[in-house]
Amino acid sequence: MANADRMLEVFKLVKEQYVDKGDTPAVVLSAMGKTTNNLLASGTKALKEGVVDIEYVTKLTSETIK
Repeated sequence: MANADRMLEVFKLVKEQYVDKGDTPAVVLSAMGKTTNNLLASGTKALKEGVVDIEYVTKLTSETIK
């Protein structure tokens, strides 16, 4: 899921198709956008340079929950 708008769209679809019909679905979402790639790059940088930088992930998460 790239952003909050996409998450809301999926929520609406799941609600209409399952929740409104009495089902209780479990929904698992993957990391947003390029989060996985950025976390891997951050981990590599931390191992190689001793620098922990997760600014991209923090910024994306903060912007999404607003």
